[in-house]
Amino acid sequence: MQNTTSAVACIALLLLCACSNQSTESSEPSPSPQEPTAEEIPNPLRSELDNWTAPECGEGMMAIPGEEACQPIGSPCPDARWPELSGNETSVYYIEPGSSGDGSSPDTPMGSINAALALAAPGSTMVLGAGTFTESIQLPSNIHLKGLCSTKTILRVASSNEPIVLVTGQDSTITDVTLRDGQPTVEVNPSASISIIGSTIKDSKNAALVINNEAKASVVQTSIHSTDAFSATAEQNEGTAIVNRGVELNLDRVSIESSAGSALFNEGGQVDISQVYLRNNGGKAQAGFTIESVSSPLLTIQNSVVEESHGIGIGSFVGGRLSLSNSVIRKGLKQGLITSAMEETQLEQVSITHNKNIGWVIIGRDMQVRASHVFVEHTAPDETEELGCNESSQNTNQSPGYGVVQFSGSLELKHFEISHNASAGLVLFDSSDQSGFMEIFRGVPNLQASHGTITQNLIGVNIQIENFGNESISHIQDK
Repeated sequence: MQNTTSAVACIALLLLCACSNQSTESSEPSPSPQEPTAEEIPNPLRSELDNWTAPECGEGMMAIPGEEACQPIGSPCPDARWPELSGNETSVYYIEPGSSGDGSSPDTPMGSINAALALAAPGSTMVLGAGTFTESIQLPSNIHLKGLCSTKTILRVASSNEPIVLVTGQDSTITDVTLRDGQPTVEVNPSASISIIGSTIKDSKNAALVINNEAKASVVQTSIHSTDAFSATAEQNEGTAIVNRGVELNLDRVSIESSAGSALFNEGGQVDISQVYLRNNGGKAQAGFTIESVSSPLLTIQNSVVEESHGIGIGSFVGGRLSLSNSVIRKGLKQGLITSAMEETQLEQVSITHNKNIGWVIIGRDMQVRASHVFVEHTAPDETEELGCNESSQNTNQSPGYGVVQFSGSLELKHFEISHNASAGLVLFDSSDQSGFMEIFRGVPNLQASHGTITQNLIGVNIQIENFGNESISHIQDK
């Protein structure tokens, strides 16, 4: 799968080279005799997150899209020695670093999580006090770790090259702790499952969370940051915060920041992302992504913000479906969004703004894309990037700043604005005879666009058509 996604990055370069070697004259459709005026065209609706700015948050707090103030990570820290319990626990073990009791009561805590796990039956709750636990644990089915709060209960790896938590069973939970320094920090074995709630995962090596085949994971109200890679270039998903090869992943109110690689790599799993903030990811990766998803049955992203990506913002590839709504992709150093060779893509109230090179790339012979209330704006040139594919830096073919580029597939675009991009706003490129393209990418793009505006794209070409064979464009204000 890695070869396919690398090929797409190279295809973006091929487009730029091809366009630079052809005429830059635009070919624009003749206006309809009854073309509506600007006043008659309904205004597209921007994402509610367009004007949201992430607050600067201290320890134990996190930014959640849509919330003006920082939000707590998990439960507030109590003044008591132990966290408050629900009363529904069937079996409880109290554990505190340095203690030597039997764990049966708050006054006689054990000193080791592993010692408690050796006695615990399914359904047991491990109540963790303040302090640092330096041990690596295996979590069987239906065991629940609950810390005092995320800033006071710390789990660190006992030795290098192993996870802090290896999840071997199903339906276990980790709540109100900080996990740090693992390699990876949490790993979920095939067919196992885990819920991580109100926690912090930081300073991981290689990955923060790895979900293996047929496994499931849910991450809620959790901050993941400073995931590092072993190599300088973060190759083969090194330094990726979450690597998902499982069947199901849910991210709800999660922030992922400052990963050396991607924030999320997903291969084949169904992923549901809601109110997630992704910033400053891909610092070491070449041609990397903040979110890279391959062959997902359904990738749903809603109410989320992707910003300051060192690589491509979101890339979704090869089969499956993408649903992206009320979300913003902005201020990235590469393309904002790549949708490639999927079965179906749907965008609703999405802003792709202030990225570099190309705002949105659409490629895939049989792909169906429906987009409404979409803004693609302020795509900037990228003159100094090294994208791989044996391309050198300072290559001016890499720098145009297109808004939307459609190589192939069918795009139905309604209620949109493509504006203030450094080069052409909309590029339609017939890729059917491009020898450098894989077969699944080649095709004649089919565009149906209505009730939108393409305006003030800075080289004076709002619509650029290269070898285009079939267009249907109506009710567009091209200024």
